[in-house]
Amino acid sequence: MSNMHRLIWFDKQMRALVYPNRGNMAEKYEISIRQAQRDIDYLKNSLEAPIRYDAKRRGYYYEDESYILPNVYINDLQRRMLKFLAYRYENYTQTPKVAQMSELFKKLAEEEEIDDEIPIFDLGKPVVHLYYTIYNAICSKKKLKFLYSDPYRGEISFKLDPYKLFFRYNTDHLVGYNNEHQNFTVLRLDRIKELQVLSESFTISDKFEERKYSGFVEKEPYVARVRFTGEQHIKVDRGMKIRHLEGLTYEIQFFDAEELINLLICSSCFDKVLSPKWLNKKIITRCEELIARLRE
Repeated sequence: MSNMHRLIWFDKQMRALVYPNRGNMAEKYEISIRQAQRDIDYLKNSLEAPIRYDAKRRGYYYEDESYILPNVYINDLQRRMLKFLAYRYENYTQTPKVAQMSELFKKLAEEEEIDDEIPIFDLGKPVVHLYYTIYNAICSKKKLKFLYSDPYRGEISFKLDPYKLFFRYNTDHLVGYNNEHQNFTVLRLDRIKELQVLSESFTISDKFEERKYSGFVEKEPYVARVRFTGEQHIKVDRGMKIRHLEGLTYEIQFFDAEELINLLICSSCFDKVLSPKWLNKKIITRCEELIARLRE
């Protein structure tokens, strides 16, 4: 838990008969009096520590010195992972249990088991490190420099003012402001090849509408029926789901049409979109634009 280091200090102070109080804790750790009182209440009520307040000495002491703090220790990497999980669950489609898990991870505590109703997220070190680096840059308002794999332009390098992280369609995103192009830009974290935190600071534009960049998506996915010329092995795990129908025909659920179009065009065994018609027209238009550019 994030406050364990403060509780360990408080425990040592009581054992040394220093009679610590919330003011001492707030001053030492530069936290609010209210937060310090919450820590003490947690020690007394949740950890069931036998502590009492001595009015004369204006501090706490152990009624039973045989009490031992639970052996709970979370290292820095684990704390980062828990913080990352809090962000992920907060951006997941909200149910009472998911909301509860988000709140639990925010407190960096583990109070009940996770059952199969709760989504499981990848906690690989690279994605957690990337998230935490960007998160710190957002908090400190420091510009970032990226080497980014763009689906159209290949690998590109640019600077961005990072505004907000959000999770949508099974993928982590970052929205920020690109001063060179003077527009708001959304990046997918899995396409970031290199990342550098710069010393330059930024201020958030008053034109930024945070509500547009939320992990909560209420709409149902689109459904496409797609025919291939051979057995397909396309990896569709970025907000898409695929199901075999019959022969070489598959059903694909998707949210982002451009993402699916890119995936199909890059497939050597893609034949035709059977439905919906609007998706087939989009693919035809994309191919015509590509041919026109090649003829220039």
